[in-house]
Amino acid sequence: MRLAHWQGKAFAILFLVLAAAWNAAGDSGEASRLYEQAHRLMDEAEGSRAKLLQAAEILSELQQKFPESELSWILAGRLILKAGYINRTNYSEESLKLSVQYFHKALAINPDSLDTMVFSAYPYLYQGDLENAKRRAGVAAEIDPDAVRLLFLQGDIAHKEKDWQEEIRLAKRVLASTDDPLFTGFAYSDLANAYRVTKQYGKAEHYYLKIIELKPDSAWSLINYGSFLVKRGEYDKAIDILNRSMQITESGMGHHLLAKAWYGKGRKLYWEDGKPAEGVKSFKNVLRHDPDHANALYGLGLYYYRKGHQSKDQVELYRAEGYYKRAIEADPEHEQAIAQLARLQKLLGWLKKHPAQKKPVKPFTSPPSQG
Repeated sequence: MRLAHWQGKAFAILFLVLAAAWNAAGDSGEASRLYEQAHRLMDEAEGSRAKLLQAAEILSELQQKFPESELSWILAGRLILKAGYINRTNYSEESLKLSVQYFHKALAINPDSLDTMVFSAYPYLYQGDLENAKRRAGVAAEIDPDAVRLLFLQGDIAHKEKDWQEEIRLAKRVLASTDDPLFTGFAYSDLANAYRVTKQYGKAEHYYLKIIELKPDSAWSLINYGSFLVKRGEYDKAIDILNRSMQITESGMGHHLLAKAWYGKGRKLYWEDGKPAEGVKSFKNVLRHDPDHANALYGLGLYYYRKGHQSKDQVELYRAEGYYKRAIEADPEHEQAIAQLARLQKLLGWLKKHPAQKKPVKPFTSPPSQG
């Protein structure tokens, strides 16, 4: 009986131990699942607040179920950093400070966490503290030198140091080590940017198109390609691509780039091709996306000044005056608009005194120096 009783107790204890292990494994598995799900949402966000909010909801669930896990603090650090995004590699000071605090809490729980080391490097990188960013990348490399997220971090550090060949090398390592479409897209983006900066435009365009092929419904893929086309002076093509991006998701960056594309096209038509009537149509399209674009307003003012001057039509001259004033409101230091407005107002004053005559004033026709 005693043996049977002992065996029964041993079985019960063993069952409890195994059950605890199973529960722990289940808990660990659930924690990892929630953790990876939230990271994926942040990776896919591309500026989408909705996805960041979804990630925040998962983080809340993870914190409630696993309050002692470093995973919650890693997610919190990354999420607060993304929430503080301004543009390019600029983030709010508050988000940078809080993310560092959250990553420190994660390290206090698990000092050997690869993810903590990788993600905690970014606040330092964005603040220009390369020493701290590289130190964390070095520790992460000791844990797993082939981790994909580490390769991206090293590539971002190389980008910050303008070591374009190293950035290209690391992006190609990513492509060789994973077939995950998300990471593949990130690697294509790094390659496109590095080749663009090094003026290997054919290769850059190849990878911009690969990104669009991979993510045809991504507004940001189209915006990045559109930005490349604007810089290359391919304005009509850029306008088409950027309009496609805006049909998917309207964005401030989309409006900004469309304004640049329309202005580039209008500037070329007006001053280089000698087609002011066509150029002015482009300037009006600029204002649909940026009503305070000083150079487009200046171009419109110049057009109506010349038109009114030639036709002796004071209505056109007053239209020109209105555009010049708006240009100066948008850019109080716009020297050409200031000079033209002064000349125009002098002419209007003269015409007011001599309504039946036209004063021979030659319009100022040089292109603006900025925009």
